[in-house]
Amino acid sequence: MDAREIMRWLLRELTRRSVWQAASQRATALLHTHLTEGEWAQLTRRGSLEVASPSTPGRRYSIPRAGGIVTVYQGGRPVMQLCVGPAQPLPADDVVLLHLLLIRGDEPAYLATANRFPLR
Repeated sequence: MDAREIMRWLLRELTRRSVWQAASQRATALLHTHLTEGEWAQLTRRGSLEVASPSTPGRRYSIPRAGGIVTVYQGGRPVMQLCVGPAQPLPADDVVLLHLLLIRGDEPAYLATANRFPLR
């Protein structure tokens, strides 16, 4: 690589990182608008968001902020884990919002889409 190629590569990398950082900041701001202050505090303190099932009493979903597997609790006990994710990379807080809106908006479709891993 000559100096020009290195400079072009460096410029592309810096632009890509700056675009991703801006997207992450927007995702955080958007997520914050969809949460109560208590939910926001829980997410920032514990690193996960607990969401009550809109259709099944006693069921709660634990959505990790860092991405990964969602754990489903029934009556306070973990009963299964779910894997649902976007087709394209998204900032972590957009993924949390994706889970939150799907659970609250169409829980049956969310469960039908997810890969399920029962816990014993």
